[in-house]
Amino acid sequence: MVIDFYRATGDSHQFCEDYICSSDNGVFLSDGCSSAKNSEIGSKILALTARKYFYGYDVESIYSIDDMLNRIIINSEKIIHDLDVNIEALFATLITLMHRGKTLTLSISGDGVATLVKNDGTIEIYDIEFSANAPRYLAYRLSSEFRDKFDNIKYNPCIYRKIIIKDGKEITTEILPSYFKNDNKTFCIDIEDVKTCVIFSDGVKSFLSSSGNNIPMLDIVLDLIKFKNTNQGFVQRRVSRFLREKAKAGISHNDDLSVAAIHLG
Repeated sequence: MVIDFYRATGDSHQFCEDYICSSDNGVFLSDGCSSAKNSEIGSKILALTARKYFYGYDVESIYSIDDMLNRIIINSEKIIHDLDVNIEALFATLITLMHRGKTLTLSISGDGVATLVKNDGTIEIYDIEFSANAPRYLAYRLSSEFRDKFDNIKYNPCIYRKIIIKDGKEITTEILPSYFKNDNKTFCIDIEDVKTCVIFSDGVKSFLSSSGNNIPMLDIVLDLIKFKNTNQGFVQRRVSRFLREKAKAGISHNDDLSVAAIHLG
């Protein structure tokens, strides 16, 4: 198993507000809210706290994923408080990907994209987004005031899309907004037929052509997962090369881009 990740600052940002870290069996990605002060601090705390609490997590644990997420956000709040940093710094998404036994556990809190590359060449893409680009952050669990403000955002349903590409044919399944009743979606994936799983922050949707037009997320994702090999550093090499090639073509990304992967072989 090989775990690797890479992040790049978006053109509209002074510094990267995403953070990624890993353990020996998982990777943890957090994307800080650009409009929240100190979100680069909050995203780091959230990812590192997730790594601590999910370390060695067993899918048959007495704690559910939701229980673990509660522990993560509550303890992240304690850290933020001790540092005398504003609580809004924790307005950040959290994507966790963990390998245990014969299962990959993928958890997306807020928004994000994940891709499964199977041994037979089939590609599955999971895309979670909020229509008004205002994700429901784990931090909203800490305050009814935060939840009320979120609930008052108009035209902001959460939409889940699953895109399957097999034998060059694309099938898209869109699940209605009512499917979501909370801030998290968890997938338990049998690894028997899976070769690689890649997770992305929503920066993967912020690419613009030289003429200023949005480039479809699917085009960017399919390009990014064209790994020449899966040796250590494979994500860093591919994303770095990809960004250099796109920059030469006048293609840019406004938002921070984070990419992390577990290659199972």
